[in-house]
Amino acid sequence: MINTVCCAQNGTVGRIRGHPIVRAVRRSGEMIPVTEIHLVVEMLLAESARIKRKQSVTYTKRKADDPMKIALVTGASSGIGREFARQIVKLYRNLDEIWLVARRTERLQELEKEFSVPVRIFDGDLNRDYIYERIEKELERKNAEIRILVNSAGCGLSGCFGEREQDTELRMVKLNCQSLTRMLLLCRPFLGRGSRVINLASAAAFAPQPGFAIYAASKSYVYRLSMAIREEWKPAEISVTVVCPGPVDTEFFAHSGELLGKSNKVTKVDPKAVARKALLDAVDHRCVSVYGTSMKVARIAGKLLPDVLSAYLMRKLNGI
Repeated sequence: MINTVCCAQNGTVGRIRGHPIVRAVRRSGEMIPVTEIHLVVEMLLAESARIKRKQSVTYTKRKADDPMKIALVTGASSGIGREFARQIVKLYRNLDEIWLVARRTERLQELEKEFSVPVRIFDGDLNRDYIYERIEKELERKNAEIRILVNSAGCGLSGCFGEREQDTELRMVKLNCQSLTRMLLLCRPFLGRGSRVINLASAAAFAPQPGFAIYAASKSYVYRLSMAIREEWKPAEISVTVVCPGPVDTEFFAHSGELLGKSNKVTKVDPKAVARKALLDAVDHRCVSVYGTSMKVARIAGKLLPDVLSAYLMRKLNGI
């Protein structure tokens, strides 16, 4: 009969008692062959990883002098950002507050009514300085620790390069690139060990997009920036996940214009499903979250095909 299971990890030997696997072996009254010891070790390590993952989103009750544990979501008034906010409070237990950032005050106030956790609203334009000053002031005043940061604010415009007013195109670049970067820089000192960052890019980042050129390029910036800071922040145990959805059934296309050519026939997916997968991928420390088989194929194609060929195919697909 086996009383203990011995395993070697990091050059040391530990004795594990009371584990369900060990108890099952005890009940069986059988000895584990030496050749199968590794199977027990693998099961124990898998169980340890599962427990560690569960603990990563559950926190102990806050003490008076502890930092305030918060989630911060930009673009929270609609679309995927709103779904992120809704689902974060279900996945991340014991958050002290959730902070919502967007321009439409009424939308944020309506969303606040859905939550049991306290909500702090920051209504403002992320292309303006004052909103960052407000957020930074509150982060310092509340001694806040951002457990999860979701950068979901963004916009897109379809059409060929130069067809729209220059100021309109530049505002899109500023929001998608500069504002996201500024939010990351602002929040970095308030991210702690085990914090998670989710940046919303797009499957448009995988290849050049004639007919959607500036938007796709801005999301490629988000993709590459996210992959880079993910490596830079690993020593601090801060995880970064970049989300790259295809067309999503939100208000996005009411503002951007419908997709061009055959791209318009692509089925738009549910924002709830995109947000849910992204949050679970972030819990599992995945670098990229892609929802749906077709978008996963697009990602692979973007890696395999030369950019010149990708641009040609996208031009044909978009009917340009």
